[in-house]
Amino acid sequence: MKALALKEGITSVSELQRRVQFGDNCRRCVPFVMEMLKTGQTEFKVLEADEFEDVPNPEVEVSDSCYGDEDEL
Repeated sequence: MKALALKEGITSVSELQRRVQFGDNCRRCVPFVMEMLKTGQTEFKVLEADEFEDVPNPEVEVSDSCYGDEDEL
């Protein structure tokens, strides 16, 4: 997914979901994908069940991503 996001300049979960199927069921991957888009990080600590209560809205655009300025995307 990261390679696709970099190649295509994808900066939001919803945009990435149009290209790759994920996050349709339990949505536990969504915070990790958001963090990947924001920072480029692909390895994360294991979260406890209570840390999944507020899964972010995937429609939110990622700003200040690791991919540079928006003009460069």
